Amino acid sequence: MRNTATNTETQVLGASGHGYLGLTFSPDGNHLYFTRLSPESEMANDLYVMPAFGGTPRQLIFNVDSPVSFEPNGNRVTYLRWWPERKDEFAEIHIADKDGGNDQVLYSTAEKALAPVWSPDGRRIAWLQAEAGTTRVGLKVIEISSKRLTTVAPPAGISWVDPGLAYTTLAWMPDSLHLLTLYYKRHSDRAQIGVITAPSREFHSVTNDVNSYSELALSGNGRTLATVLTNVDSNIALYGPDRGEPISTLPLRITPNAIA
Repeated sequence: MRNTATNTETQVLGASGHGYLGLTFSPDGNHLYFTRLSPESEMANDLYVMPAFGGTPRQLIFNVDSPVSFEPNGNRVTYLRWWPERKDEFAEIHIADKDGGNDQVLYSTAEKALAPVWSPDGRRIAWLQAEAGTTRVGLKVIEISSKRLTTVAPPAGISWVDPGLAYTTLAWMPDSLHLLTLYYKRHSDRAQIGVITAPSREFHSVTNDVNSYSELALSGNGRTLATVLTNVDSNIALYGPDRGEPISTLPLRITPNAIA
């Protein structure tokens, strides 16, 4: 953990042989919630909580497939559960108390979905989900009280990220009207950051460069964005029959999987 005021780092939990799926601070900053592979099963992830400055993790909920997102008052969380072995319901959006109790299904679908995020006004939850029978991905927003569901499709030439990916792809702005999201431009494999106006479904880009971004997190006041930036330096090289050094190299603005 890094203290942003002093720029100092400390290890709050030792290394684990199990992969982590997500990290979330409690709204008061006192606890750290994380999802990682269960010691009992290499196929299931469990939700844990521990003091933010170190301590023994406590297992809260079994079979959790995303980071948790907190209700604004900090009393409840929402998370994603996948059921790949069931044909009728593939993904479920859950709501549970912060201690793991009173767990209930808010929404279920036969399609793949990504991590849900709770709006700052506490009224709505949003996530990305594959559309049935297509390769498209839509943004879903559900009103918690009425269960009314709204879908926001990407504009022409833009696609939301692949729902097979597990990282956090959405972040609400403090006004509960705008959502930051990760997206792809046509013929590009580098994820960029954009913003969606939920009521009007308008979209515009925040970044438009040759980097690739993953993970989105906002500070409490919404003025600072944290993200993971990956800079990919690709080149194509031409070699002669005598091996040795390449005859020439050419920098690329894309990352191809193969050449002919």
